[in-house]
Amino acid sequence: MSPPSQSLESFFYVCSNQNGTTRSITFPCEASGTEDRILEVANSLAFICVTGSRGKGEVYATAIRTEGSDSAVIYLAENDGVPDSTVKYLRSVLEQLTAISRSQPDGRDRSLGLDDVIRLADEQELGTTILRHTFPKFLNSLTKRDAVWDTRVAAIRDQLAESPDELKSFARIEKGLSVIYNGATLYKAHTDDTTLKGVYESISMLEGFIRRRTSSDKLSVLLQKLDRTAVHPWSAKSDFVDNDLELDVDSITAFLTWNSSAGFSMTRFIYRIIAVNIHIRRLLRLAVSHTYKSLFAKEPSIHCCPRAEISIYVEPAALTDHLQLDGLIPRYDSGAKVKGPLHAELSVFTALLHDFCEGRSAPYWAIGVSKLMCVGCHTLIAKAFPRVLQEHPIGLKPFAVQGTHGKMYYPWVAPDLKFATTILYCDLDHKIRECCKEILVNALKEYAEQRRLSDRSGTSDKKVSETQSTNVAFHFLPASPGRRVSTAHRIWNDRPESERGMTPLALLYHPFGKFQDISKGIAAYGVDSEDFPAVSALLHLFRVASLHQLGYSPLFTYSFTPPLPEFSEGMKDEVRLTGRRLSRLRPTPFGRSTAVYAGVLDGRSVVIKLSFISEGREWRERIVIEALHALSVEQPTGPTYAPKLLGSFAAVGYDRPKSFECLTKSKRKAVDLEDVPALVIRHHEIMVFDSSTDGRKLTELSAAEFLTMAKQLFEAILGAYSRRVLHRDVSINNIRATSRLVLYDWEIGRLVAESPLDPQGTVAGTLDTMSVASLNNNPPLPHDGIESAVYVLLKVLTQSFVPPENQKGNWEEILEDYHWDNPDIRLRTLSDIRMAMWNGHLSDDSLIDETLHILALAGHEARAKLIVALLSLSLPAKREPVKHAPVAHWWSPKLTRIDGSDYERVLSSLEKLVEEAIRAVDSVDADDLVKGWIQKPAAN
Repeated sequence: MSPPSQSLESFFYVCSNQNGTTRSITFPCEASGTEDRILEVANSLAFICVTGSRGKGEVYATAIRTEGSDSAVIYLAENDGVPDSTVKYLRSVLEQLTAISRSQPDGRDRSLGLDDVIRLADEQELGTTILRHTFPKFLNSLTKRDAVWDTRVAAIRDQLAESPDELKSFARIEKGLSVIYNGATLYKAHTDDTTLKGVYESISMLEGFIRRRTSSDKLSVLLQKLDRTAVHPWSAKSDFVDNDLELDVDSITAFLTWNSSAGFSMTRFIYRIIAVNIHIRRLLRLAVSHTYKSLFAKEPSIHCCPRAEISIYVEPAALTDHLQLDGLIPRYDSGAKVKGPLHAELSVFTALLHDFCEGRSAPYWAIGVSKLMCVGCHTLIAKAFPRVLQEHPIGLKPFAVQGTHGKMYYPWVAPDLKFATTILYCDLDHKIRECCKEILVNALKEYAEQRRLSDRSGTSDKKVSETQSTNVAFHFLPASPGRRVSTAHRIWNDRPESERGMTPLALLYHPFGKFQDISKGIAAYGVDSEDFPAVSALLHLFRVASLHQLGYSPLFTYSFTPPLPEFSEGMKDEVRLTGRRLSRLRPTPFGRSTAVYAGVLDGRSVVIKLSFISEGREWRERIVIEALHALSVEQPTGPTYAPKLLGSFAAVGYDRPKSFECLTKSKRKAVDLEDVPALVIRHHEIMVFDSSTDGRKLTELSAAEFLTMAKQLFEAILGAYSRRVLHRDVSINNIRATSRLVLYDWEIGRLVAESPLDPQGTVAGTLDTMSVASLNNNPPLPHDGIESAVYVLLKVLTQSFVPPENQKGNWEEILEDYHWDNPDIRLRTLSDIRMAMWNGHLSDDSLIDETLHILALAGHEARAKLIVALLSLSLPAKREPVKHAPVAHWWSPKLTRIDGSDYERVLSSLEKLVEEAIRAVDSVDADDLVKGWIQKPAAN
């Protein structure tokens, strides 16, 4: 297959189609294996330039060229241009390194180590300079632990309980991290250099303990053990011996974001924290090295590569038609003109070649980066360019680079190298592009073949019996860590390999309604069900509840396979159902369904939630709930507005059908059932919450209680965002009031750290109270939750109002115009209605004006005053435009734009909005609002 004639950039607009889901193509991660001291310097200089304030897209690239005997030119580039502040900072760093290098005597004893030849004050001054600049990035890496730290540490302590020496080593690591965390938190609040110096000293001590002690090899083994799965050898190895300043082999890659295991990797976390010290010591080591100090002794100058944005015409559809590889689809069905910034490493690459062609001295043939290259840059610089040089020797050399993370980013553009044609007597631009195409074609062919083999291995040639069946994996996930592996799993693993084809725990439901007790499956192994504490609570649920109540379809057979090795057992205590159901049952077995029950666990009331969802949203609610209850220095106690998870269980389905369109409709015609897939495989979750079952709805409160809970609702949304969580489904049915307000159903919530907070393609939430931005599928903000809360209060205020007899007809029409509880309304129509509430509540004949008019006629001035106050808030919140997102038609020019990626700015704006909302509620006296207030009796 010859390379296609389409532009090179067209390759980056080809994506993968996995079960109807479009995904970017990711190849295996590659390392160059290059051992080059100058590359080390360039990588470290790039790394220390990243502040973290520009988000994940902040990437620096550097290179070095000497000019005469006295000066060195540092090439510096960033995807969106290099700020002046970064140039000033880097110049300061280079001046400090130059001073340190020049201070070393020529006849110094070469057997001395780094700590023997560097003054501690010099290292601390350089360290605080660099840490001050990179602090936002450092703090972001440090606070990644917040959501899971306590749980992870408790699990590790339990894991090492029988290894006192390892437990002692981990305790030292844990203490060092805590000191760093507390110091960083203090510096964030006060930003004084003394505190920052202490933080750097703590990082240096931890780095020394992890990497420079004689026991560092044992610690590496310990860290790998803690992370259970094998850690990439780069992330745990000692990259150099500090006592050998002349060592020529240095394969440090601590700045890589390798993720070899799912979940929280302690090794990866620790190395991200100490990475700044690793890079500083590397620069210091080379600055005083006899071999390399001449480089640092030169007078440095900085050449900033200008930001370049290039337009190109792409034809991904023509490319996929030419390639004809299964599973690959174009992002555009036709040709399109696109543009994008030239990546930083390509800017440096272009600048070096340009200066070489201009007759300047040859550079050091190395390009450093602050993180691994994308597929496009790595293919061009590390693969295509060397091949072209082999075929056409033109006086250039290949560049040493670090490696690639394997992701095909778009938009990606290739550099324009036509300037080199007449000078090098070679069409370098054309040859590199064609070579890149050839490499990418082969890579895509291999990728498609691997996908094909993977899909084939996941299917079975066995015929299905009369009723279709699916295997579902039991995942036992306790809320508290450290429990032993379940008895069921031990028995399963202890059985001979030949007998493992059977299912030890089988739950079968036949079309004729016959239910086979799980305990019979257990008895088949000669073990009583009481010996399975991990599943005892679930067995009880299965015995007392019908499968339809649990969300199962009666059309299929379900069998359960044993738990996976990496999961521990669940709760050992039995959960009893009281017979009280807290939710309505879904009338159909298809699509998403949730059943909520009251229960008793260990003598206390609990809420049991059973969810069956067809989307791939495994453990969304568990993840969000645990993040909310994670404790930190800033959040030492758990929230009262969110239920606490006591235990959980999941049955995860596989091989989901490509389309669930007809299943997700609220209403469908009979003929639509022809499109129903033969088998709908879903994800089933059971969660037990420590929560009162006697909570009341807002409509069941007195006027005074309603106002109190209204303020607590606004505070809860602010509290969640201060913990970096968005609820995203604030509605009447998800709010209950006891002594405090509690928000339930965090299933479609998300963590602020999840990036990007861009439109997800599907509008999610409750239509009744959905914000204007959510209805338009715009990027979420916590302000949307405040807007939804206003709609919740407005719904209660309007639906609980009893109009005068002569106004009942008009009031019924007004309620119809609000479209409360109308699942079939068009989203755009509902968006326009909502927007008019804010922009037109004082205009004649608007919905709000008519509402206020009838309230005034009935003498309910307090109710009308509260509505006016709520709808006078600074809402809907206006966003900064997001790349590739449609321009919202509803944005008001009077509202201030909010950049959703700037957490601190969003939090500050939200705090002001909540203060404004609470003042609105306080503007009404409960004694005035009580007039005409209808308090519904609490449901049984």
